[in-house]
Amino acid sequence: MDDKEYNAMLERAMSKLPPMALRHERFEIPKIYSFIEGSRTIIKNLSDIAGILHRPQDEIFTYLLKELASRGDVEKGRAIIERPMRDEMINDKIKKYTNEFVLCRECGKPDTKIDVIEGHRALKCMACGAWRFVKKI
Repeated sequence: MDDKEYNAMLERAMSKLPPMALRHERFEIPKIYSFIEGSRTIIKNLSDIAGILHRPQDEIFTYLLKELASRGDVEKGRAIIERPMRDEMINDKIKKYTNEFVLCRECGKPDTKIDVIEGHRALKCMACGAWRFVKKI
């Protein structure tokens, strides 16, 4: 196969990919903004993080509470954890959540959604088409 044939095949293959597979923008895992109020930690931007990750805020918060072994609630748009926590600790859990439930393991893109396949939750990548089962939160 010569270069001309190879390039033609490569262009044909590239034209069949979804547009988001060709994007090269860098995705950064969002950081929380929190403060300690008495014996509670208030996260001010959980809804913003949920929007960036395209996941429900309740799901992310449930994951955080389980991982941090704490109780909490959402009041007036603020996520409240019932114990003082350092930002680094919460950010580590957000990163772990993002790696497990948002980023595609094949192409590394965040363009994913969670569907149900054969009665199980599956993370499906809209960029490359890969999918894998994920655990229930």
